[in-house]
Amino acid sequence: AVSSAIISWPRYQAAKSISVYLSMPSAELSTTAIVRDALVKGKQVFVPYLHVATERDQGRDGYQPKRCMDMVRLHGLEDFEGLESDSWGIPTIGEEGLEKRERVLGGGREGKLDLMLLPGVAFQPITGGDEDGMIRRLGHGMGFYDFFIRRYREKTEEMAGEEPLLVALALKEQVLGDGDAEVPLREHDALLDGLVVGDGRILGKA
Repeated sequence: AVSSAIISWPRYQAAKSISVYLSMPSAELSTTAIVRDALVKGKQVFVPYLHVATERDQGRDGYQPKRCMDMVRLHGLEDFEGLESDSWGIPTIGEEGLEKRERVLGGGREGKLDLMLLPGVAFQPITGGDEDGMIRRLGHGMGFYDFFIRRYREKTEEMAGEEPLLVALALKEQVLGDGDAEVPLREHDALLDGLVVGDGRILGKA
C-alpha cells in the first residue's frame, strides 16, 4: 500500500532525483518496488552509503562523527539488482567503482535531491504552533540521516539551492497520536515534511 501510494503521488512523479533507503529483509517497509519504478521511469536514484568520516565531512559547527552517510547514485536497474547485502541483509554499494558514481555531498561528482524517502522507528504529526503539520521522527539512534540532512542544508544554503522534500514511510502502528507519549526531539533532529502510512494515508505538509 505504501509503495502504491508513493508511486501514484504527484510529488514523487514530479521529482527528477530522489534518495531512497534500501530496506532490511524484515523490520522495515520494503522500498524495492519504489526503487525499481524510479529507475524504470528514468529518475536519478541515490541510496545510502556509510563511510568513515574525514575533515571534509565536518558540520559547520565542527562536529565530526566516526562514521557518516552520503547518498550515492545507482547506474540503473541492473546495478540495483546486482548489489550485495551487508551483515544486516541490506543491499549496499561496494567500494569498487565508487569514484565513478555521483554523490550528493562529496566525491567530486555531486548531485542534488528533490525528494528523500526515510526509514524510522516511530513518527508523530505536530498539531499547532509554527511547526503545525510537520512530522517528528525517531530513528535507530545512530544519527546518520539527521547529520546528512544537516550537512545537505548547509550545502544548499551556500549554493542558494532548494532543500529536498523529506518524507518517511511507516506502518500505521508506528504513528503516534496526540494522546500518546511524545516522540523525543533533540536539537539536531530533523522534522519531516510528510509521512506515507501503510493504510495509504499521506500525512503532513507534503
